[in-house]
Amino acid sequence: VAQSARTFADGRNVIRLEKIVWVHPLVVTDQAVQVHIGLMVGENKEIAFEIYSDSEVENMARMIHCRGSAVIDKAEKIQPFNIEELKAQCNQAPLDGGTCYESFGAVGLNLGKSFQGVEAIYVGKGRALGKLSLPSNVFDELDKYVLHPGMIDSSLHVSLGLMLSPDKNDNPGVKVLDKLSIPFTLKEIEILGKCTANMWSFVRSEDGGKAGDGAWNFDIDVCDGQGNVCIRMRGFSARALESEGDTKAKKTTSRNLGKCEDDELTAVSGIKENGALIEKVRSALARTVSDLLKIRLEDIRITVEMFEYGFDSTTFIEFAKVLNRKYQLELAPPVFFEYPSITSLAEYLVNEHRTAFERQFGDPAPSEVPAKLTNDAVEPIKIPGRPLSRFSRKSASYQTTKAPVASENIAIVGMSGRLPMAEDLDQFWENLVEGRDCITEIPIDRWDWKAYFGDPAIKAGKTDIKWGGFIDGVEEFDPYFFGISPREAELMDPQQRL
Repeated sequence: VAQSARTFADGRNVIRLEKIVWVHPLVVTDQAVQVHIGLMVGENKEIAFEIYSDSEVENMARMIHCRGSAVIDKAEKIQPFNIEELKAQCNQAPLDGGTCYESFGAVGLNLGKSFQGVEAIYVGKGRALGKLSLPSNVFDELDKYVLHPGMIDSSLHVSLGLMLSPDKNDNPGVKVLDKLSIPFTLKEIEILGKCTANMWSFVRSEDGGKAGDGAWNFDIDVCDGQGNVCIRMRGFSARALESEGDTKAKKTTSRNLGKCEDDELTAVSGIKENGALIEKVRSALARTVSDLLKIRLEDIRITVEMFEYGFDSTTFIEFAKVLNRKYQLELAPPVFFEYPSITSLAEYLVNEHRTAFERQFGDPAPSEVPAKLTNDAVEPIKIPGRPLSRFSRKSASYQTTKAPVASENIAIVGMSGRLPMAEDLDQFWENLVEGRDCITEIPIDRWDWKAYFGDPAIKAGKTDIKWGGFIDGVEEFDPYFFGISPREAELMDPQQRL
């Protein structure tokens, strides 16, 4: 933190937070909640972070609330905004702060005074400009923060100007907020300067912000009183909360669509040249969904929205991780709201990331392109049964016999390893050269050997073993990254963790 503060203070560097995902809400009632921030240094000097608390859910050691990564980058010169010009471009009827927070309250979001920083919102086509002032009751706290929570929250509230829609109760000229939207992901936020007491929030989107299926996407710049950019947010995504009625209606519509399209699907844009590749991608996506949600492949309909199968914000994050890792992509979870079915998602992926999938599946020949696609394009796979554990060996009846491979020369071009008291092979070699004894008492972060020490021949449950070779950092294993429950991770052999 101190190092980041020094580099930030010199004006030549900026702090950028990337790939931020809000996973679970943090609920605080009468009892205080201990919140933790976990940091891990990754590649390219990135610092991965997780904000989490102790979980009360069975078999879950901790509840992840937010995750992302942070980098320190060179500062670029950014031209200040002309506030008066922006106001002139927002030529619709302005909203005052009272109307703003009444609209939020009408859909169930009741904000305290500390978070009511919007004075006015000026609205134009695909853009909104908000005037912000730090509430008087937290004015003395301004210097405690780089990003003051009240001001950052208020900068997001300005998006209300683009979310309002005409009142359905026949009130001409009246616009209301239909549903409450909550933050879901943020592609990046660049911190160029501290929050001030009076600021402007410039929210915009080329398509008006609406991304389909209740999702909104915006870019936001937060400026000081002179228009100098202090915070830049790119790819802020919020998702509308659905009522029970909305969910039932969506399920009914999805089922009807699936039934109507069971017989035949008409070819859509771009399908003539991409048809065969799309077929392969759809099949691969269906298999991934089947594996991820533990449902039978034959039960998946490729035209039905994936919400039907139990996807939510958390599983969409895992779905994105799997696809990114397998195909070397950089998908963010909001893409699944814009393309909610396997069919639409496959077409998007082929159109936008064709090279990655051609590399995986090969370039389809023109003769392979079908004229029409059916909903049964994904052939069911007969799964003989699920193993009891992801680490169980397959039974002999499922193994295939491979032809013998001819012997060939092998060159070892590199090797790595971690051993007791050696973070790498160089340190291991030094230990060998120096004759260092790497056997130690069992460390307390493995288990308390003193609690079990004794003669097993005299008393059951005791052991006279207290020595061993232990690799450092095994307790830092992140089971969520690999899709493993914390309880299962505790029972794993440390070699499997590595």
